[in-house]
Amino acid sequence: MQDEPVPDRELQKVRNQVVADNYRRLQNNFFLMIQLGYIEALGGWEYINESSRRLLAVTTDDIVRVANTYFDPSNRVVGIYRRKEGAPRGDPALATMDPAQRQMVQQAMAQLAQAPPEQLGLILMTLEAQAAQAPPEAQPVLAYLADWIRDRMEAPTPGADDEDGNGGAP
Repeated sequence: MQDEPVPDRELQKVRNQVVADNYRRLQNNFFLMIQLGYIEALGGWEYINESSRRLLAVTTDDIVRVANTYFDPSNRVVGIYRRKEGAPRGDPALATMDPAQRQMVQQAMAQLAQAPPEQLGLILMTLEAQAAQAPPEAQPVLAYLADWIRDRMEAPTPGADDEDGNGGAP
C-alpha cells in the first residue's frame, strides 16, 4: 500500500461495503439507537450524514499518503495473547445470548472501542438512559455493553503518570 496504489476494483469494493453497512444500520432500531448515542457523544448527529460522504471521497492517493505516514515500524505495537491451558473459550455472558444479540454486542463494541476515553462517561450515561426504554430482548445487550464500558473506564490509561511521575514503572 505504500508503494502501489490500491486497485480501483478493491477501492470500489470497500465503497460498496460502506454504503451497504450504512443501510444495514438503519434496518435495526436498537442498533440505530446505539449509533445515535455514540455519535452524539462524539460531537453531534451531523456525523451520520457526513461520514458516508467523507468515506466515499477517499482516493487511492489518500490511502498511499496515509500508509506512508503511519505504516512505519516505529509506530508498531505488538501484543501476544495466550490462553491458559484448559481455560474456557469466549465470554460466558456472550454465550448465553442468541446470535442476533451477540452480533449487536460485537458491532457496538467495535464502534465503542474507537471512542476516545474521555467520552466514555457520556456514552455510558446515554446508554443507561436509553436502556429504560429498550425492549426486554435488548436488555441483556445493553447491560453487557454498560459493563464493558465501565470496565474500560476503570482500566488504567497507558502512559498515565502516577504519583512518582514514571507512568507506573517500578
